[in-house]
Amino acid sequence: MGLIVIPSDFVEGVSRIVPIYIQDHDPKGKPIAPGWIHAAARVAGGLRWLSREFLHDEWRASELADETVQDLSGKHGDQLGERPHDQVFAHARWKALDKSVGGIRARKGLDVELLEHILYTLQEPRDFAEDVEVKLLLDRLIKRLSDLGLNDVQKTLELALHNGDFEFLSEIGESRNTVSKRFWRAIRKVARML
Repeated sequence: MGLIVIPSDFVEGVSRIVPIYIQDHDPKGKPIAPGWIHAAARVAGGLRWLSREFLHDEWRASELADETVQDLSGKHGDQLGERPHDQVFAHARWKALDKSVGGIRARKGLDVELLEHILYTLQEPRDFAEDVEVKLLLDRLIKRLSDLGLNDVQKTLELALHNGDFEFLSEIGESRNTVSKRFWRAIRKVARML
């Protein structure tokens, strides 16, 4: 396994251009199709520009070029198509964009933070035992109201539980004050019996 340098006549300390290094084999030891390396050499200036613009470091052009050539050679092998240099540039552009925002998942919006209330729910689970106790108490209260023939109070309680407030009182046809006094009086009486 070796490295290919673009430009091929690069001399360290003499050349002013940033070199691009590409491995000639993939991590499994399979040789990279030479056509992809030639295509990368043809768009080397564009690869350096992508590194400057998206990654803010021209020296990362080697990283971008090597990963792009590895991907394209692994996917297409020797099947270069008509304009492999365009494929290299387009693939490198997406790679640079992904790297600039933290990866492909971040670019596509797949990495999202948990909403605060979901996080709170995960940290502070509900007390299910208390919920069950309240439900059992309400069931006993409703049954006792029914046993005592206080069906109007039972209906008022069920409507209050269903609606969450006493806004339904207009449905009953009596004044709010009358229904409220009768309701609380009956609830206190039945609660003492439980």
